[in-house]
Formats: sequence, structure tokens, C-alpha cells
Amino acid sequence: MQIITIDGPVASGKSTIARALAHSLGFYYLYSGLWYRALAYVWLREHTVAQMNDADVMHWMAQATLQGVAYSVDADGADHMRLDGVDITSELHTATVDEAASRLSTFMPVRAWINNKMHQLAHERNIVADGRDMGSDVFPHASLKIFLTADMSVRAERWRGKQRKQGNIYTLEQACERIKERDDRDAGRALAPLRIPADAHVIYNNGNDPHAVVQELRKLFTL
Repeated sequence: MQIITIDGPVASGKSTIARALAHSLGFYYLYSGLWYRALAYVWLREHTVAQMNDADVMHWMAQATLQGVAYSVDADGADHMRLDGVDITSELHTATVDEAASRLSTFMPVRAWINNKMHQLAHERNIVADGRDMGSDVFPHASLKIFLTADMSVRAERWRGKQRKQGNIYTLEQACERIKERDDRDAGRALAPLRIPADAHVIYNNGNDPHAVVQELRKLFTL
């Protein structure tokens, strides 16, 4: 099976590019972030972000009924997360879930559970895996590893645009501050920190033409 990983910081355009590349190659698109958001959603039904600690998260993982959490990709390449058969995808992109997912990802039992699920999905499929540690940690033997990034101003505008669609208004300065905080947290965490895999191709996604980036990645894949 062929595995392509696309890692990178928040608002680098990973999901857009990874989804388009998977569709172009006829591969299965695997978005790790949606798994973390789904578990954060389950956590927030009975807890708060402030209540996250090693003991409570470990107890929750042992007690919570997580078998009802299921990931799928439809024929159009759109990814979905269901909980006990109910599609919860639209509920997973709030600021609260975003923060909870980022913090929940720092706990080993959570990462181990999600990594196991992603390995199962990749076992009999060609995949494009999108995340912050796909090539460095989850799929270290991937066929092709990409680290996608962009200038801070570009990332801030992308992040603002996504937040605006959710009714959240931020100035460019506020967006830069939020992104820097997330970068520092992702790069500074002890468990699977954000980093450029040693054998990854670094691609700057500063333009507005995802098709051009996808074509560049296709050329790398056929080398």
C-alpha cells in the first residue's frame, strides 16, 4: 500500500491540498484532525478543557464508549465523523472543540487510540494522510512525505477566513497571535511535536492555486 503524508502547521492549507491530491490519485483521504476533534467533542459533553489532566484523561479513555466514533470519506472526497451513527462533522469546528482537540492530543492514551484507528484504515488502502505528525510519527515509512507551510500573513488570512464563516471576527494581528500560540504549543509539546520529517519535501503554499500545488506533489510522487 502507498502512503503519502502531508504535515504542517495550522492554516497552511494541508486539508485542501491533501483532499485534492487524494482525489487526483484515487487515494483514500485520511484527516487526523477530525479524529482529535471527535474525541474532544465526546470529552466536552461531560468535561471542560480545564479539567484535562493525565489521571482524568486516562480514566475517561478507559470508561468512555468510543467504539461509536467512526470516520468515513464519501464519493466526493468529503470526510465525515459519526458518533453512534449520527453525523457530528458540522459540530467539530467550533473554537471550543478546536482548543480541546489541541490539548487532548498531548495525552498518550488518546494518541495511541487514534493512531491505532488510522493504522487500521491505512492497512488495505492507498492513502493521503493529513496532520501535524503523520510523516514524523504516525506513518514514518510513508512513500512520500510533504511538509506544507506558508508565510504567517498568508496563514493568518486563511485562518481569519475560516473563522469568519463560523461567525468569529478577528483582526489580522489577533489571528497572527492565535496562530503563533498554536505553533508554539504544537512544536513545544513533549509528545509527537510538530516538526519537519528528515526525509520530507518542504513546500510553500503561499498562492491561491491549489491545483498547481497538487500537480507539484504528483510530480514528486512519480519520481
